[in-house]
Amino acid sequence: MKSPIILALLGFLSQIIYSLFFFIIPLKKLAGGYVYGPQDKDFFASVAILLLVFLIYILAFRVISRDKNKSTRIIIFWAIIFSLSMFFIIPIASGDIFAYINLGRVHAVYGQNPYLIPYNTLESDIFRNVFQNPWLSQATPYGPAFLLLSGFFARIAGDRLLINIFLFKGLFTIVHIITIFLVKKLTNSKEAVFLYAWNPLIIFEISVNAHNDGLIVFLILLSILIIRKSHTFFNSLTAWSLLVASILTKIYSLVLVPVFYFYLMSKVKKLKGKILLTLFLAGLTILMFVIFYTPFWQNGEIFGSYINLIKLNHIIVSPAILLATSVFYTLGFKNYFYLGKLLGKLSFSVVFLYLLIKDKFLMDASYNRFLGLLMVVLGIFLLTSMDWFVPWYMTSFLAISSVYLETTGNFSKKYYIYIPTLYGILNYLFLR
Repeated sequence: MKSPIILALLGFLSQIIYSLFFFIIPLKKLAGGYVYGPQDKDFFASVAILLLVFLIYILAFRVISRDKNKSTRIIIFWAIIFSLSMFFIIPIASGDIFAYINLGRVHAVYGQNPYLIPYNTLESDIFRNVFQNPWLSQATPYGPAFLLLSGFFARIAGDRLLINIFLFKGLFTIVHIITIFLVKKLTNSKEAVFLYAWNPLIIFEISVNAHNDGLIVFLILLSILIIRKSHTFFNSLTAWSLLVASILTKIYSLVLVPVFYFYLMSKVKKLKGKILLTLFLAGLTILMFVIFYTPFWQNGEIFGSYINLIKLNHIIVSPAILLATSVFYTLGFKNYFYLGKLLGKLSFSVVFLYLLIKDKFLMDASYNRFLGLLMVVLGIFLLTSMDWFVPWYMTSFLAISSVYLETTGNFSKKYYIYIPTLYGILNYLFLR
């Protein structure tokens, strides 16, 4: 049997398995007054479905890696089918989309500041008893650009719950599909497109659970595409603005700023040009922060939500922090959580600085090395420094890794994709 036919059949089988999500929490329950709150059996069922699709994912990659024909169209076709079908499924393993909805209502409907006023203080809101989400009792940690978007959707949807859900899921679905074509544009590789577009963790987090990390992936890859095409002054500013936009959506992409900056500097030969570009990048960053934070500004108090997130003590942290915390606890230290987090962040800082020095701060760095450093830095950050480490944070790493592997011409390192994907799937057994 020819490889394209096998691939199409594997896509069809994957879609049948993905359709099992419809039997976990049908969307119609929500329309009938269903209170969101996934149970243990929902997590177990989700993990089982994802593991089955993950096995097909590995098998399908073996098929396309041996196929000399162009099978990109088949890959993209089924990827779009997967994403569109998941659009109609209520988020199963995360209630973040409901936090997006309600935080948007805090700002747009009630005129309050989501950085200072938790949603749960609005006892008269129509959605008050619909969701069970611990984040609703805290001020938001999301960036101001995303809060403004959430407020915009809240104004459009009003008190219609399903419209609220479909606006977010529709946006993330469209962005995800566009990102698939971005990967194709960046790589022109069926292997890279497949590794991203068929990845079960990415599909689950963006298309099912509707996490805004899909926006982060899109903005970062679009930024990479722009500076790959040309290193003109305008393109550098445009790519930088997209990176800043990702930070203003969700702050963890801030860790990529030094890599982007030094790579952009490496493409400017004269010192005067480097200074001029630095000044423009700094000015652009300040301008964007002022524009987006101004609607929420109250004497710096708005950053309290980020500080509170850092202070949280729980086991849903980076693996290195969890390991260090366990060691300090065993040794009898009272402030073991603080020490574990501190050690994790110090470890990342030291390794990050070492990598920059080793690469001479990306002087004359190649595009391949730039992507490799982005992947390594983000991967180490996720492993060592996240105060709240959940599977959907790995979508950006998986996307960058898919693009990077194409530049090496060696997809034998596909374990860069497989291991984080499997870890993210199995992680749901603990998140429950």
